[in-house]
Amino acid sequence: MRDLYIQKYKEDQHARASLQLLTHYLFPHLSLGKSVIFAFTFARLGDRCLYHSLNVWAKFILNLNVPPEILDSISADGALETGDKKSKYEIEAFLAAAKSLTEENLMGIDTQSAENLLGEAFGQHPDAKDGLRAIFAEKKLRFGGIANQVRNHAYLR
Repeated sequence: MRDLYIQKYKEDQHARASLQLLTHYLFPHLSLGKSVIFAFTFARLGDRCLYHSLNVWAKFILNLNVPPEILDSISADGALETGDKKSKYEIEAFLAAAKSLTEENLMGIDTQSAENLLGEAFGQHPDAKDGLRAIFAEKKLRFGGIANQVRNHAYLR
């Protein structure tokens, strides 16, 4: 399991580095139109998600830094008491950050309105706006239930 956590940590680290390269090296060279502001805002929100995700993976990796024979004696559905309370807060921070990616002020609830960042950014391109809004709505629907299950599970212990 520790190897899986390390793999996930590396994947999120690569994603965060890619976002940081994008925001630091690409965005400053673009003209600051509405679509660039939307993309930059979305990238910053994604960076915040990855920041908290990396903290969670790091805590989980440290929690499993125990002798292998102890881990071998725990069943697949077993629990390990670590005294780690910080990962619960990081999980909550990650979930809040991830939910912010589909908030109404970013995506909007009225598909005809331009009073949100997506509507303002792609008001002249309704097909792109509607396509992005559909993707975000589908991901929000799928993520919401899972996020609540993760949060509730983190608080059970």
